[in-house]
Amino acid sequence: MAQIVTPAVIIPRFTTLTHTGLAYQYFTLPVDVSAFDRGLITGWRGVLSGTSPQFGFAFYESIDRITWHECDGTSGLDDPGEAQEKPYSFLLSRRWFRMGIMLSGTGAMVTCWAQGFLMRRRP
Repeated sequence: MAQIVTPAVIIPRFTTLTHTGLAYQYFTLPVDVSAFDRGLITGWRGVLSGTSPQFGFAFYESIDRITWHECDGTSGLDDPGEAQEKPYSFLLSRRWFRMGIMLSGTGAMVTCWAQGFLMRRRP
């Protein structure tokens, strides 16, 4: 039997983030993913601007929305590259999910998005 997938827009197209300091990390709101066992999310970012800008996506899960752990199958912050899409696949073993976006550099600015599918647990 085929696994049921649910579309997920984590960061809408085209979201622009900016920061005037040296580094900042943005987080999405927590999403209850207890019905799902893995995620297949594609992330994209445009051109980075500012002085020495850096960017990275990260995927987190939690049982209590207080203590967050990287999702299994991910390896910390990852930059898909300028004007590049990159697929991310990860396991979900806890109730809550959120995505983090790190933006650093003086006057840094970027446009990005992340969307894909959550895979329902099989009965």
